[in-house]
Amino acid sequence: QFLNGTPLYAAYLRMLGVKIAPDVQLGAVTIGAEDLVTIDSDVSISSQTVIDNAFIEDGLLKLRAVHLGAHAYVGSSAVIAGNTVMEPWSELQDLSFLPAGSRVQPGEVWQGSPAVLKETKEISGLPQPLPVTKTTRIKYSLIFSLFLLVFPFTVLLPLLPTIIILNRMDNAAPDYNFGYMVITPALALSYIILFTGQTVLLTRLLQWGIKPGTYPVYSVFYVRKWFADQLMSLSLIVIHPIFATVYISSLFRALGAKIGRNTEVSTASSVTHPLLEIGDGAFIADAVTLGEADVRGQRFILQKTVIHNTS
Repeated sequence: QFLNGTPLYAAYLRMLGVKIAPDVQLGAVTIGAEDLVTIDSDVSISSQTVIDNAFIEDGLLKLRAVHLGAHAYVGSSAVIAGNTVMEPWSELQDLSFLPAGSRVQPGEVWQGSPAVLKETKEISGLPQPLPVTKTTRIKYSLIFSLFLLVFPFTVLLPLLPTIIILNRMDNAAPDYNFGYMVITPALALSYIILFTGQTVLLTRLLQWGIKPGTYPVYSVFYVRKWFADQLMSLSLIVIHPIFATVYISSLFRALGAKIGRNTEVSTASSVTHPLLEIGDGAFIADAVTLGEADVRGQRFILQKTVIHNTS
């Protein structure tokens, strides 16, 4: 999951058999049959997308091809069935399902489940992608690769005090006496506190001065935002038990979000906390994508997310 949003993800999918251009922008995507998927230049695929081109029907495994043309856009949590084509400059919006046999023509925007034509845009009026050289992609691929090496340390560093304490107590205890293990719940709590504090500190530093706007994907600002997002994804794994509890509102406030009273937040992802406002008595359920940045034409677009009272 830590390859999401980096040039490394396209290289990884290429090794799995996907015919994919090097400048594709990818969120988390699930693919049924990789060898039958073609993704052309400057395609943007948002998070939690499913390319469902392998399925069981009438006792048979059926595999179908999917082709996403250049500059196509696929929104968050969209599902694309097999035997479909999205022509260049076409768009499938968030939470939409593109049924089998569909062909989205250039400039068309489809929406719904099943998806139908919503509108047709003039291609000349669409934002053209920023030019990105091969050298720039290689440079940022190396940067992202180096940052990937940091994540194990962010998990282990808060664990060091626990390891040191247990090691010293074990050395001091008589043989086959493990009575000191009674303090492990307290040590586990200390790890959660230290990891949470580390995450808050790093995320606040990385998102310092963040504002709504449009930014190049290949930029230091994007790397900062990506790293902060990955830290939060990591926290969903490491401190998952505290999510959907009374503590999460306080955590979100510490990360820079404005959270009202009596608000319940579960396992929300893709959150840009300084740009998030949630009113009193609101409820955010499990697996919600909350305020995800939009990526189009080698740019990512950040906007404020506002959820009003009792929503």
